[in-house]
Amino acid sequence: MSFKAWGRLVLLAVAVAATSCTKVSSVGGGAQGRNPWTQAGVFRFTESSDPKTLNVVLNAATPTLDISMFAFSWAVRYDANAHPVPDALREVPTVANGDVSKDGLTLKYKLRTNIKWQDGVALTCNDLKFTWQVVMNPHNNVVTTDGYKDIGSIDCSDPHVALIHMKKLYAPFLQQLWSENGNAPVLPEHLLAKYNDDKGSFNTAPYNSL
Repeated sequence: MSFKAWGRLVLLAVAVAATSCTKVSSVGGGAQGRNPWTQAGVFRFTESSDPKTLNVVLNAATPTLDISMFAFSWAVRYDANAHPVPDALREVPTVANGDVSKDGLTLKYKLRTNIKWQDGVALTCNDLKFTWQVVMNPHNNVVTTDGYKDIGSIDCSDPHVALIHMKKLYAPFLQQLWSENGNAPVLPEHLLAKYNDDKGSFNTAPYNSL
């Protein structure tokens, strides 16, 4: 499998104009209170600059990362109090719930079963494993390999459970692995493993954005 061409892949993440400004109704509800640019079902927001790429694995610029937050699933996200909350996972893995071994070297990521890519294919453990392989591939000029380089193997015997075997203890695994901090959302193995051009589009956004 060659990832050289994948490095050029631009993620057509969300059908939003990144340079357009967010506008909301300035007067109460109802059609009469809407601004002329308001469109039902269309979300607009502003960025300080245009994104140079939408490929968050290869670029950590704020516009790229911001857009990726709407397009992809991450293992966990963080609430207003900086507490981890499940996103692609069913629950946050901890020692208390048995998803982190006592020695911290085995992590169990239990995936939600209702997440699908835009083509209807389910998000599975193979996608997490593929993302790890993409990050660690020396042909890909990724933003960071922190955390991922400490993974020894990933067992995908159950398509909705990733058993991650660490080579050594890595305390900030939640913040780094398949997280916005680690600049690697879960990527679609069934699409990227076979595409050698930039014509593929994919996301797990819960709206018809592509």
